[in-house]
Amino acid sequence: MYVVAEGMDLAGKSLFIKSLVKLYAKTGKEILTVSEPFMGHPSGQKIRDFLSAKSTNSCELYRLYKENRDYLWNAIIRPALESGKIVISDRNFISSMVYQETMGMMPVLNHNNHNHPDVVYLLQISHPTYIGRLKKKKNLEVIEKEFQNPEKFEHHQRRYREACSLLQRLSPKTLVIPVGEPL
Repeated sequence: MYVVAEGMDLAGKSLFIKSLVKLYAKTGKEILTVSEPFMGHPSGQKIRDFLSAKSTNSCELYRLYKENRDYLWNAIIRPALESGKIVISDRNFISSMVYQETMGMMPVLNHNNHNHPDVVYLLQISHPTYIGRLKKKKNLEVIEKEFQNPEKFEHHQRRYREACSLLQRLSPKTLVIPVGEPL
């Protein structure tokens, strides 16, 4: 089973995933957690650098994410699923669909049919909660600064809902579960 926690930065995905691990562990199956970008591949740090506004351009970022995601799927996730493990991921291609538009790119469904999750938990938070969590961070990414604007924040949350809706139309087996104001 391939499970994904999606949502904006600071939505509480990391804490939520810890709860999911406890829940799915009750099945008796081994659990593997991963996150995107996957830092076990050289493209992972390049992506982090871009998000901190240190390098590259939007097209290069798209290429890096595709490279990173392909590696993660082929080397880590697919083999784990084939061996019967439950894989829980902090993000997947849904985030790329959402963030591409934010970066001024035409959103592209960057995926392969083989990596559709079985379950997506879409974490949603309010703008005041986001701002409260943002104030606790020392170094803000460029996109996090943009989302201080309530209209941009709400637009981005809406894009996540739309991306999940599109995923369900393309892959009816995928269950999307909205989660509000987590932990």
